[in-house]
Formats: sequence, C-alpha cells, structure tokens
Amino acid sequence: MPPGKKQKTGKVLTQTRLTTSENRSPFKFDRDLFINRLLKWIVASGQPFPEVQHPYFRYLLESINPDLSVLGSDAVRTRIMSLGNDIKRRIKDELDSHQGKVCITADVWKSQFQQKPFMPVTVHFVNDKWELRSHGIAFKGHTAMVTRNKYNLISGIHSNKQQIFIG
Repeated sequence: MPPGKKQKTGKVLTQTRLTTSENRSPFKFDRDLFINRLLKWIVASGQPFPEVQHPYFRYLLESINPDLSVLGSDAVRTRIMSLGNDIKRRIKDELDSHQGKVCITADVWKSQFQQKPFMPVTVHFVNDKWELRSHGIAFKGHTAMVTRNKYNLISGIHSNKQQIFIG
C-alpha cells in the first residue's frame, strides 16, 4: 500500500516498509520498470515534466542508485504522450469491435485551484463478458462553444455506430 493511504481502521500510514528483510532475494535494478513507474507517478500526481530535473529529486535518486541516469523533461513528455496515444488506440479498438449499445455521459465542473471549467466525456458499455467498461474519451476546457457543439464532439467519437444516446 502506498504511503499515506488509509487502512480499514481509518488511520493514515506515515511510514511504509517496502520489503521485509526476511527471505529477501538480492536486489536487481530494472531500469525499464523504474521508468514506467516514474512516468505513472508523474501523471498520477500531476507533476510537471521538468520535475525529473530538479536537483533534489536527482539527489534522492542518487541515494538509491548512484549509477542511475534519469530521463530529461523532453524525454518524459515524449514517453507520456506515447503512452497516452497507446491508450487511445486501445480504447478506439475496443469501441470499434463492440457490437452493442453505448452510453455517453458528460459533466461540467471547475478545477479546484484555478477555477477553470472543464467538460469530461465518458463512454460506458457492457462488453461480451458482461463487464461494465467506462473510458474517458474527451476532456475539454468548457466554453459556450463546447457545450453548443457537444453533439458534434460526441457523435464524432463513435460515428460509425447507430447506438449513440445522448441524454
């Protein structure tokens, strides 16, 4: 469990042991695994891409592995955008192969700190294995124009299907 997560007791963990000293195999650093987890951390925590170049971040990593070379912010941006494109491709393939109906929902809300309005659009459907699937398919800054063109935004996503319901 990541540090700071609540346990069932409602207490917040302040320190988490990542491994136990009992029956521990020798550590072998896996750079690809590290980069993958670094990218997920950047996205999940909303870190700016240049954060990987911060001197204290690099200092922290050196304390773990002195030989570790970390990606620069341009490489981080490129890899995150590539991962995002892979996810989009998988979602598109899943929707293209889906034979049933889909439901599309949209919501409008403001960001907590900047108070900027956004409109996420999500598609929901039940696949052949009877599993509910939901994917965020659009996330736009909300303006009157986006709201006025909501049908165009949504219909362009799955236009080759006749099962689009907007409600």
